[in-house]
Amino acid sequence: MTDAEIQPSAFIKHRLPGRVRLKIPQKRGDVNYFNRLEELFSDFLGINELKLNPSTASILISHENAVPFQDIAEFAKTKNLFNLVEEAEDHDETVPNLYIKALALAGFDRFDKALLDYSKGRLDARSFVFLSLIGLAIHQAARGNVLAPASTFLVYAFQLLDVKDINQIEYEQKADSEGE
Repeated sequence: MTDAEIQPSAFIKHRLPGRVRLKIPQKRGDVNYFNRLEELFSDFLGINELKLNPSTASILISHENAVPFQDIAEFAKTKNLFNLVEEAEDHDETVPNLYIKALALAGFDRFDKALLDYSKGRLDARSFVFLSLIGLAIHQAARGNVLAPASTFLVYAFQLLDVKDINQIEYEQKADSEGE
């Protein structure tokens, strides 16, 4: 049996009529897996809304009451997405198996989206950090610390303009794993 045929275990975290939250601890941080879930569940009639969170390994499914959740679980099993279990199995609750740089950029990406939402699209995280570093550099220069802290903040600010985004890091990670 290949890795692709092994189904992860999912358990029900909470359930209300027409709404179920599942956890799949083995797939924590696996963005590709959750993208596949979203793609396959988009074809399932009866699901009104699907919210996926790879960082917490959770799926929130809002479905029509006429569609029993067991049908959704059976669909997932036949598509090799997950196998529904009664209770949570003991799983290692560690950080997902990702490069530290990818994890840091994923956090930065979440901060970026939250800042964009809060500022109604006027300010992204990279601009926020850039402006903060420029402000710190001006503050240090005004205090007479031109060579050490002020210049360092300026260097960091301008290096930030050269940082790759999360999509580039994920692409490089995938290319590295395919090359092994």
